[in-house]
Amino acid sequence: MRMHLPLWLRRRTGRAVCLLVAAVAVVCLVAVLVFGQHTTHSGSDDATDQKLYERAIQEKLQSGGKWWDRASLIAKELMRSGGDEDHPGKGDDDDELNLEDYEGLTRAEMLALYRKRFYNAKKAVKVPNGVQQEQINKVLVKRQENRQFVQELVDRLKQPKTLSQLPFCSQLLHQLPEKFSDNSAKLSAQQLALSNLSRHWREFMQQRALMRHETTYCLAQCHPGRCCTDTSRKARSLADSSWYTIVHDSTQDVHDATGFSGVTLVTTGTLDRIHVLERIVKRWEGPLVAVFATRYSDDETRAAADAKLETLKALAATWEQTTIVVVKLQHRHDYYTEQFEQAGEPDARPLIPLNTLRNIAVALAPTNFVFTCDMDFIPSLALHYTLSELTPILAQVDRAAVVVPHWETLDCGEATQIPKTFEQLMTMARSGLVRPFHADFNQFLSAELDLSRPAPQCEQTSAEWTPGIETTNYLRWIRESELGVGGMYPIPVEGPLTDIAYEPFVLVKQVESSHDRLPPYKEKYVGRFKNKISFVTTLRAFHYKFFVLRQEFIAHLAHPSKPMSDAMLGHMEAMQHLHALERQQLFDTVFNATDTIPTPKPSFLDEHGISCLRDH
Repeated sequence: MRMHLPLWLRRRTGRAVCLLVAAVAVVCLVAVLVFGQHTTHSGSDDATDQKLYERAIQEKLQSGGKWWDRASLIAKELMRSGGDEDHPGKGDDDDELNLEDYEGLTRAEMLALYRKRFYNAKKAVKVPNGVQQEQINKVLVKRQENRQFVQELVDRLKQPKTLSQLPFCSQLLHQLPEKFSDNSAKLSAQQLALSNLSRHWREFMQQRALMRHETTYCLAQCHPGRCCTDTSRKARSLADSSWYTIVHDSTQDVHDATGFSGVTLVTTGTLDRIHVLERIVKRWEGPLVAVFATRYSDDETRAAADAKLETLKALAATWEQTTIVVVKLQHRHDYYTEQFEQAGEPDARPLIPLNTLRNIAVALAPTNFVFTCDMDFIPSLALHYTLSELTPILAQVDRAAVVVPHWETLDCGEATQIPKTFEQLMTMARSGLVRPFHADFNQFLSAELDLSRPAPQCEQTSAEWTPGIETTNYLRWIRESELGVGGMYPIPVEGPLTDIAYEPFVLVKQVESSHDRLPPYKEKYVGRFKNKISFVTTLRAFHYKFFVLRQEFIAHLAHPSKPMSDAMLGHMEAMQHLHALERQQLFDTVFNATDTIPTPKPSFLDEHGISCLRDH
């Protein structure tokens, strides 16, 4: 018996069948698209990928819209072929990728844009296959050439005759005329350089009182790259002491009469680093200037800051050759704070103007030579002594920057031990307790270095950023230091558009024998990201010559790190954009302007640096 369904039921059943068929069709179509993206992208046309990146760059550089909206759009474009939270893409290891050739969009920027939104984002990034392989090949060839070069140097140094011909480092100054001067003309040129440096340094010191009144320091940004001008947030000079406190000053008796008779360590941080400064003071034997920043905008922050100030005063009461200044951030809001609030973080406070603090610290240094270092780094025991040995030689080299390699200790659950000597550092490195700062063991450390991966009990920081240290050439540094060779070797550092991630800590002069002055830190960089790199970029634009100091080092003290919020990711993007624009500007107006900014004169250190035997 045939059943007759009511008309209304037949109509509903028909609609349901149609909807089911349509849904199946949509699912199949999505599956085909997803399958096609995950299986055919490796053979896609390079031109299509290039257009994708160009479109992303254009979107990124648009001025309209909020940063997180643009970041989301770019992330989706970049991840189009890479996968999503449930289906991560099959990209190559992030360790092998080099995306810095894409104008305006660096590798770090790309990672930051979608790190909080997509799972396994590092492995999902895609670049045109030809470009990717070409970059990988360049890196591999460069590293192979470097290994061969270092091996040849080491083989030559291992010969007894070679080592026996090297002077002791402490005798180097006395042997300087015989070693580096072939005739009286060269000797006269060296003496003239030292005489000019001393004269220019004395003139500089005489002008310091006037500079305290004329030089202003930016404490708050009201627009990217523009300091606030209203009364409560305007730039201030050191002549106005209402915005800072001198906690301790025992450097009045430090006199650098020649411009090369001492080295000052300058460091900056917040008041939660007081205990770290105490460790630095115990290691550093020379003058030291530390500039702290603290929030000082309401009763609560003022009370907390005043309590820490009293602790700092009591601790520093017996410290010699030390100046400590605390900058009080009395404003609550600035341009970047507003960005945090709009991103859903209403408790955001003004970000620390780190580069402003660095400029203040350098201005207060009593010596011409200054070594700038973050407050999380502890110097090796003989670092001041070793640098001081070299200052008479460096005084004769126009625009020299000496890199002190930086390492990091790992959090191993107990009281963190900070190595004092090169020998202790290597022992800890071969036990997996320290590593070159943020080095990726898979990418950076070869078997030739004989270093161990982090020990099982150590909590290794997730931060890995080998491009920040690779130019230092740790392989050469370790091999030559192990032979007992001191001194320094030159490294190839080019203009501001290349090697843009390199961020060493350097020894530099405030005044050169040519009368040139040290470029200041750019105060438009506030908070984290690009503040130190921007200074190194500026030095490269001014044709500074870079050398790496053997044997000595600084070690990062392990401390807990906070995960980055969406607002902090946006701040990172803002700082990276400023740096991208500044790199191009420096290239156009400084690096290529050799008529107004001449390149440094050749020196006896340019080709081989200087080598000597450690005697202490």
